[in-house]
Amino acid sequence: MQTLPDVSLDYAADHLLEAVRSVAVSEGPLYARLQTAWVESVQLVWEKPCLTTELLARFKALWDRITDSTAGPRSARLRELTASETVAAVEELIALAVQTAVTASQAPTDVRLATLADLT
Repeated sequence: MQTLPDVSLDYAADHLLEAVRSVAVSEGPLYARLQTAWVESVQLVWEKPCLTTELLARFKALWDRITDSTAGPRSARLRELTASETVAAVEELIALAVQTAVTASQAPTDVRLATLADLT
């Protein structure tokens, strides 16, 4: 029986940092690299409560701003983005990944992880 990865800020930081690495080292247009990173790494952060309330609010705002809402609320398909929107999304992803990693390194082991219900 396969066990699920531990739910933690480290889980979120690992996936967000992997998305940043993917965008940075893969080839192709920036939009395509962001879409690949979004599908392969970023969407995994939605699957488990692994962010603090503040980080989840930032994550959700980014998600809502750049994903295609017509594809469903948790679809990882990006909407059509302009070149400047794509650059801004990558910059925001980098900032979120760094903040998540810093928070993970400083948080107590019993830090409260948020769900979408905590944002209402």
